[in-house]
Amino acid sequence: MSKLISIFSITSDFVSYHRKREVLALAEQGKASQVKVHYFNRPRFVFSRGKKEKDSQVEIRDLYTLLPLSIAFKHRVLLWLFVTVPIYLQLQLLRIVSGVATNDSYHLFYKPDQSLYLPKHNNIYIHYDNYSADKGYFFAQQRQFESVLNDCVRNSDMTCFSSRRLMVDLGYESLNNVYVYPNAISRDLVPSQLISQLKDNSEKVIGFVGQLDESFDLELAVHLVEKFPDYKFRFIGPVKVDEYQKVLERYSNVELMGYVDYALLPNYLATFDLAVCLYKPNKFNRYRNPLKIYEYFSYGIPVVTTDCDLEADVASLLSVVNDHNAFSNAVVSQIENNTSERIIARATLARKNCWDDRANFLIEKLCG
Repeated sequence: MSKLISIFSITSDFVSYHRKREVLALAEQGKASQVKVHYFNRPRFVFSRGKKEKDSQVEIRDLYTLLPLSIAFKHRVLLWLFVTVPIYLQLQLLRIVSGVATNDSYHLFYKPDQSLYLPKHNNIYIHYDNYSADKGYFFAQQRQFESVLNDCVRNSDMTCFSSRRLMVDLGYESLNNVYVYPNAISRDLVPSQLISQLKDNSEKVIGFVGQLDESFDLELAVHLVEKFPDYKFRFIGPVKVDEYQKVLERYSNVELMGYVDYALLPNYLATFDLAVCLYKPNKFNRYRNPLKIYEYFSYGIPVVTTDCDLEADVASLLSVVNDHNAFSNAVVSQIENNTSERIIARATLARKNCWDDRANFLIEKLCG
């Protein structure tokens, strides 16, 4: 008997969706287990305009509501009548057309507020950040956030936390339906051959991959740039704060590469002697589970990071520090003590932490 996983996004643009590769891995891995995967953009008002998206690997669909979510969320009855009921009917129709029994149709979503209008059965909830400290997440500022989150975790058939630390601190580690589910990388990023050799030091590069936004520690970045003038600092990702752009452009050993297509990322990773994760010390970053570390590890690159939530096998292969001087000392230590054995260990670990591994984990739990 085939199964159906409906994935519910929090955005209206699959192309730039930050968990797109997880969705694609679920669609690909599901084929072998007769698991059909459909991806739904954020629900939209039936009379609003939306762009049509297509992807060769996954079915991209729209969900329609009879009121805009911003209005419907203001009253429980409006939400039920004009959002929950229409969505339920659309999903039932999809299930019937797909030839899947009710008990074999699952709903995967990422934010607690989605549980207020999605079906209440066969749910897979993935909690990937410390939402209560996310200033950009409107629902986290609502009075009912904690109670809705608690109901969401306890009532879902399966709840997955990217951060083990967050799962423990919120008191959910003893629940039978709760699992640790770290972030991962695309298998396409992993080199075809296992990296085992030290990089050619004709060019010395310290690299960073990710957005330079409010979570980025500019002061630490400047400390490193000034401490290591012989190294080129290659920042790959959009600069979201104008001040960061102005400050970093003053340094001749800094390259701000801007957005780089994911398919081209290996070309840049291959140039790194060392990679860094530069996060400000706060309640949000404390529970961050950076997938970029697996990106770095896929090329065997030594890593120094500020405090975040890492699995033990990852933490054993890098340095975690917060003090600026300790960070620069760790940079020196990681570079000087890099060996072929450590390169292989990092690259091997990355190969075990791809999105297809996570997809297989979910599918195995569903299919028994």
